[in-house]
Amino acid sequence: MRKLLAILACKLAAAVGRLIGRGSSLPGSVALKLCPDILGRIRYPKTVLAVTGSNGKTSTTEMIAAVLRADGREVVYNKEGSNQIQGVVTTVLTHCTLSGVMRGDVLLLESDERYAVHSFKYFRPTHMVVLDLYRDQLTRNGHPEWVYDCLKPAVFPQTHLILNADDPLSSCYGEGREVVTWFGVERNAQSTQEPSGAYRDGSYCPVCKSPMQYAWYHFNQMGDYRCEHCGHARRTPDFAVTAVDPEGGNIVINQKVSIHLAFFSVYSVYNCAAAFAACSLVGVPDDVIAATISRYILHNGRVVSFRLGRRHGTLLISKHENSIGYDTNLRYICAQHEKHDLMIIVDAVSRKYFTGETSWLWDIDKDFVNRVQPGDIMVGGWNFGCGSSREHAPLCIKTAGIAVVIAKSFARIFYRNSINIGLPIMECPEAVDAIEAGDTVQVDFDTGVITDETNGKVFHAEPFPPFIQNIISAGGLMKAIQK
Repeated sequence: MRKLLAILACKLAAAVGRLIGRGSSLPGSVALKLCPDILGRIRYPKTVLAVTGSNGKTSTTEMIAAVLRADGREVVYNKEGSNQIQGVVTTVLTHCTLSGVMRGDVLLLESDERYAVHSFKYFRPTHMVVLDLYRDQLTRNGHPEWVYDCLKPAVFPQTHLILNADDPLSSCYGEGREVVTWFGVERNAQSTQEPSGAYRDGSYCPVCKSPMQYAWYHFNQMGDYRCEHCGHARRTPDFAVTAVDPEGGNIVINQKVSIHLAFFSVYSVYNCAAAFAACSLVGVPDDVIAATISRYILHNGRVVSFRLGRRHGTLLISKHENSIGYDTNLRYICAQHEKHDLMIIVDAVSRKYFTGETSWLWDIDKDFVNRVQPGDIMVGGWNFGCGSSREHAPLCIKTAGIAVVIAKSFARIFYRNSINIGLPIMECPEAVDAIEAGDTVQVDFDTGVITDETNGKVFHAEPFPPFIQNIISAGGLMKAIQK
């Protein structure tokens, strides 16, 4: 009886929600109140495909749905993007009979990384795509390795995993498993020898915490990685993007299948590779996959072309506190040849969680990564570094190649973190006021003398005592202790 009541209540709430234009998760919430184990009382299609990861879930899910439908499959999926357990329940119950039998050939579910363990408590996906795991929604998720641990209980032994070979963190799910399919992007003209951003999430091996070695990068921690200590390394992809043509918007998979992308970015390349792998594994022919993706334009609102009077525009959306997503969108903008105006809008930050501040936007300077060179000097104002209590803030600056930061003053925690990780910093308000962008500046860290060779001015900062200088020169506190 509870099952019937839950299904009826969900269908009724969903119908009301459609009338008022809302309600992708509320119907599921109602059903769970009436029958908490309702997902365990449903008969599912033979194929249940889950898509999860930090970025690209909605886009990849939409691509897979379009391909499966082009192949003649009846697909049920949470197209509204409501990917926590309430949204999953809404999707399932609104597409099943009153007796609890789901309609359709395939159930395709976009799943939040943290909520997958709840969504799949009572049933198991036959296939699961894990796109990547890195910094996303920081006030909610914190460190990526914590998200890894949250998702791990939902990675069931009987589920066929489809994993990103280029991600050193999420690829760990494949260790010791027999049924794993790998996708990735081979080295191409867009690859770099050094990280292209100001952050190094893949600096250390997620298995043994030793320094990670990279042959090349695509973005953030994505690339060809290897840990010399424990052997954790990039797997050879079963579905590999072997050629990339950003100008024409074309990619080639496994040296034989050509696909045109309506919106070209490194994200969309990975999403396409993941969708191709998933669809191929459930029996869709290569030509159907390629033709569908080549003519498919995403409908999730993340990439929208529009016209305003005589002007054309493109809306790029990154949700929540995802600095890497914002950074990638800005890189796409910078790669365009035509002149354009840029507007950045932050509409609703952390509505559900703890803060309304936007300090997470610090690392999306669209020009910084193109201009910074090893040995450059960064100049800042008062209370430089305010907003972060973690060592990642000075670490990102250091790994970008900055030799020293000169500021009027430093935030207390940033100040100590800089010393601990070996980032030279100097306080000198007079120098900050006089130094202009592009000036040639020499710094004697031992004496505190700052010389602006461009304008000929000399400034004096208070040098650190010898024991702190030793910490910084050693490369940080731990290295100084080990000496």
